[in-house]
Amino acid sequence: DVLTPFLVRRQAWVWGYAFGTALLLMGSLAYGHLKLDERPAKRDKAESGKVLRCAVIQPSIDQSVKWDPSFQEETMARYQRLTRSTYDFSPDLIVWPETAVPLFFQDGPAPVKAIFSLVEESEAALIFGSPAYGRDGQQLRYYNRAYLLRPDIKTIQHYDKVHLVPFGEYVPLKGLLGFLNRLVPAAGDFATGDRMAPMGLREASAGILICFEAIFPEISRAMVREGADVLVNLTNDAWFGVSSAPHQHLSMSVFRAVENRRPLIRAANTGISAIIDSRGRIRQRTELFEEETLMATIHLSDRNLTLYARFGDVFANLAVFVTLAGIIFGFRKSGIRK
Repeated sequence: DVLTPFLVRRQAWVWGYAFGTALLLMGSLAYGHLKLDERPAKRDKAESGKVLRCAVIQPSIDQSVKWDPSFQEETMARYQRLTRSTYDFSPDLIVWPETAVPLFFQDGPAPVKAIFSLVEESEAALIFGSPAYGRDGQQLRYYNRAYLLRPDIKTIQHYDKVHLVPFGEYVPLKGLLGFLNRLVPAAGDFATGDRMAPMGLREASAGILICFEAIFPEISRAMVREGADVLVNLTNDAWFGVSSAPHQHLSMSVFRAVENRRPLIRAANTGISAIIDSRGRIRQRTELFEEETLMATIHLSDRNLTLYARFGDVFANLAVFVTLAGIIFGFRKSGIRK
């Protein structure tokens, strides 16, 4: 009889927490379904009225020959053939994958002329990946870079990857832990880019995400806050082979579109390439290790920022705070009773 009031109060707390959690989950699900099922007329009010005709090139070049100098000519020929196959669609933007050009584009060798010719022929902007380098005093630094060429201006825009893959593109604590170089001899030695800013198309801005940058919400958010109307993810998932990893990478990219209410264009060397609308629906996608192209007209959202774009992880941080506070309160209350 003495414990009965305590057990009743404790049971009430448990049911209160359970009910609150269920209410939040059901509210999230209901909101998601309502947004996805909105009528086109109502949905169009959230769009800016601007559209972008885009084409995605998936060449499916095997990793074993991707960096072979003797295969460069075949690589560029494949890109040219697939790109020209999209001309009847009259794209505004053509997207190639990460490190699509397996040489230093900035050095201007013969294949570079062919790339400029494609831009002139298609009258479309072209985004593609290529390794790059720059000097910092006496030190030579290498970058994982995305370039943007436009037919209407001669300026070449670029973005350098800011979030590198540890043990893939650089070795963490290399100066202190020199033995790691022997453990991972294939690791690159890339430097991080120094800015996160979208690149300008004719009537829109593209926020670039190179490889696994698409799994980090803060990078997409920063691009959108800087004015990106569309997110463009260049990647090379050939390393993963036929596994669940390319599917997981694509699934995580979907969240970047939803969080920021921006469409996302994804070009992957061997797949999975995709065109995702601003509500996270995959409009088109490719298969793994298939030579394919995607073509679609995407509607650009207005420049309004979503709750997440404005405030970031405030809700998640608040949830952690409330959880920790609840744990501390529970321990203190338990201690007082003892």
